[in-house]
Amino acid sequence: MLPFERTRELMEDLFGGCPSAEVLQQSNQRCYDNIDHKRGTEAMDRINILPRFTGKSIHDRWASYEKYEDAEHFYCNAHLLRDLASVKEENEKSWASEMKTILLEALALSEQEQTEQTQIASIEKRYDTLVTKAIEEEPLPQKPSHQRGKVAKSKSLKLLECFRDKKEKVLGFLHHPDVPFDNNLAERDLRMVKLKQKISGCFRTRKGAEVFCRIRSYISTLKKQEKNVWDALQISLSSFQFQPIEIRGG
Repeated sequence: MLPFERTRELMEDLFGGCPSAEVLQQSNQRCYDNIDHKRGTEAMDRINILPRFTGKSIHDRWASYEKYEDAEHFYCNAHLLRDLASVKEENEKSWASEMKTILLEALALSEQEQTEQTQIASIEKRYDTLVTKAIEEEPLPQKPSHQRGKVAKSKSLKLLECFRDKKEKVLGFLHHPDVPFDNNLAERDLRMVKLKQKISGCFRTRKGAEVFCRIRSYISTLKKQEKNVWDALQISLSSFQFQPIEIRGG
C-alpha cells in the first residue's frame, strides 16, 4: 500500500538498510512473475487446494470448479444478480427483473431468525413457475441453412437453463445455514485498489496496477488460509538476485 519512498524509510528503520527504488520495482516484478496462476484446471491442480477440498464452495459458475466433485458447489448470487441486470438491460427480458425480486426476497427470508418450511416452499414454487414460463417464451436459436455445427445459445437462454438445472446451487443458502448468499468476502478484496490509490496516488502504468492486484490477491489468499504472509513473500522472492543495497549511516 505504501509508496516506494515510505517503504524505503520503513525498511531502513527496521533493518538499517535502505533499498533503492529500483530494487523495490524489481522485487515487485519478480513476485508478480513467481505467483502467476492461471484460472483453469491445470493451475487449480497445481495449487492443490480444490483437489483436496471437501467443504462447501461458493463461486461464480466457472466450469473448471465443477470438476472437483468432493466439494459441494453453490453459486454466488451476487454474480447472478449482475447477470440478471445485464440480461434485463441488453435483452429487455422482464423475467430477469422478476427473478431478481425472488432472489432478494429469498435472501431476506434466510436472514430471519426463524424460517418456516412453507415460506421456503413458496419461494421455490414462484422460482419454478417463473423459469418454466420464461423458457417457454424464450426463442430458440435459429440455424442458418448454410451453417454447420451447433448454434450458440443466447445469453438469456443460457442463464435461464442455469436457473432451471442448478436450482439447488442457486438456492442452497435457504437450506444450509453455513452457505452464504454470495462470496462477497472475496469481492471486497477489490476495494484494496481504491485504498492503494488513496495512499499512494494513481497507478502510473497499467502494468503497475496488474502487479499490485496480483500481489495483493496473493496476500489476501494467504491470510484467508492462515498462512504466514512474511514467510510466503520471502519464498516468492527466493530466487531473486537483488542489486546492491544502499546503506546509510555507518
